[in-house]
Amino acid sequence: LYDAKKGKCVKKPKPVKDDNDLPELPEDEERFVITLSKRYTFIGIPFENAELVSNTCENVKYYTYTQENNAFVKSELAALLEGEFEGRGIVAKTPEGEECKLVFKGNYKDEQKFSLKKGWNFISPQTKAFMNAKSRKSDCTFLSPFVYHESKYHKEKTMKPGRGYLIK
Repeated sequence: LYDAKKGKCVKKPKPVKDDNDLPELPEDEERFVITLSKRYTFIGIPFENAELVSNTCENVKYYTYTQENNAFVKSELAALLEGEFEGRGIVAKTPEGEECKLVFKGNYKDEQKFSLKKGWNFISPQTKAFMNAKSRKSDCTFLSPFVYHESKYHKEKTMKPGRGYLIK
């Protein structure tokens, strides 16, 4: 597996059967587990400079939204870990009946800004600051944060790291 950040090949992360099988982390790093079990799930890379430490999602396809084309474009998971995709939402398409996990390590950002364009934007926070609606500072209206989770669209008032949100 090629790691673009390190500029070299690295070992493929070992699959994790359960949370007890995860490697220990230094005290200054956090772990985030995304479980994919539904056909389509809106996700996001939970940390700035995230590292994927385990991946059991070999058959999952990933898509990012491009506003310029008003379309979702297929992307490789390794490319999504690179800086240009930080803060962007990702659609994970899991084969019917399969469940898998992505395990990341890293650190949350203290704060985060999004440059929103007119129309729909597909974003994902990498900070816990958006988990409290009062901590959002914006010169635009936060009209409709939708998340696709558990095979349904949900309208939410806050945003959580690791999830992708369609906002307008």
